[in-house]
Amino acid sequence: MKSKKQLKEELHQLIDSIDDEQVLQTLNEDLVPYVAKKDAALLTAQQQQELEEAIAAADKGETVSFDEFKASMDKWRTAYKSTGASK
Repeated sequence: MKSKKQLKEELHQLIDSIDDEQVLQTLNEDLVPYVAKKDAALLTAQQQQELEEAIAAADKGETVSFDEFKASMDKWRTAYKSTGASK
């Protein structure tokens, strides 16, 4: 039986040998949820609930565009700087 280190090394070599971008995209799509699920286990119950609520809101289309987000952040930064809180 191969050790965890040996398996990782083999997987790295296999991935490094793949030139097909679609295959790499598929591997990425399969691995990201696994890692995200593992990381989600580290969240508190409240954080998990907030994450689930955010995902549900996004699924309903309750989102803002990146441009809207940037404008909101610029407005916040301007207000923050004008209070002298940044000093």
